[in-house]
Amino acid sequence: MADSQTRRALDPSEELMVEKMLRPWTRKKRLREPPMATLPHRDYAGRLMSPRVMADVPRLLVCHTSCHTTMNKVRAPVNALGWARDGRRAITGNQSGEFTLWNGLGFNFEGLIAAHTQPVRSLAWSRSGTTLLSGDAKGCIKYWESTMTPVNEKEDTHGGQAIRGLKFAPSDAKFASAADDGTVRIWDWELFQEERVLAGHGW
Repeated sequence: MADSQTRRALDPSEELMVEKMLRPWTRKKRLREPPMATLPHRDYAGRLMSPRVMADVPRLLVCHTSCHTTMNKVRAPVNALGWARDGRRAITGNQSGEFTLWNGLGFNFEGLIAAHTQPVRSLAWSRSGTTLLSGDAKGCIKYWESTMTPVNEKEDTHGGQAIRGLKFAPSDAKFASAADDGTVRIWDWELFQEERVLAGHGW
């Protein structure tokens, strides 16, 4: 009989409930009272909330202690990280052009996908959580379903320059891409066509 192995898991439900109860209080931007202070001890894990709630105490927003380290089967520099909307899965893009899927609760490796032929530089989930965008070092932008099935791709955008940032509009109808050519480009989601180029940045 194999020995059961206990995995460390992160359950954010308690923190989210506390944050929801404190929402009217935090809108007043009052300084945090001593009982709400979070100390570096495991007994205070239940008081750890999102950065939005802790904004009045800047020193608590700095991550200075590593809580867990996990390794991929293929070791390559990680250039981009994207958390799924439900927080249960994370995806990283590495220098080899591969996606690595991670379990967001147990922090363990789930799978490896050959996504791009060039290093992955940016990732962005849609607000609905059903679609993922990825950009690589040669200006290729790809659509992915939540099942990691490729849907569409556009090559040589931004003049073949590396895509450094991707962001969906609140409605998910459009998205923006930023690259090393110094421009921000607005795209239509359904048609997958470039609509506008915003220039003016030096880099």
